[in-house]
Amino acid sequence: GSMLRDLGGLRVLVASDDSGLGRLFATIVEICGVTVQRADSAATTFRGLERRPHVLLLDVAMPEAVDMVPLGAEELKIPVVAFLFRHTDPAGAAARLRGTHVRLLASKDVFQVCSTLQRAVAEAA
Repeated sequence: GSMLRDLGGLRVLVASDDSGLGRLFATIVEICGVTVQRADSAATTFRGLERRPHVLLLDVAMPEAVDMVPLGAEELKIPVVAFLFRHTDPAGAAARLRGTHVRLLASKDVFQVCSTLQRAVAEAA
């Protein structure tokens, strides 16, 4: 439907402990017309998930993000799009995430973030 094309009305939780990166991603997705909530730790991410955003945009370099957060989101049926930019071991992080339904964003995909969020939400519906 048209809602998904421009993503208007979607609530996205942007989770990163790097305030610059969190701000950057919040800005990018706001351009797509979504409402952004921010979280800056695994704990605040879990609290944010309880408010049932439509999708989680997750910085997997954040402590505990790789192991804890995707499982919590999955239990709540909230799709996760994860980015690996800051991770010291992106391949290892990606491997750990493969068992979950997380969509991975590489640095070259940064401009596809809106369409990736859109696909994640559409597939979860």
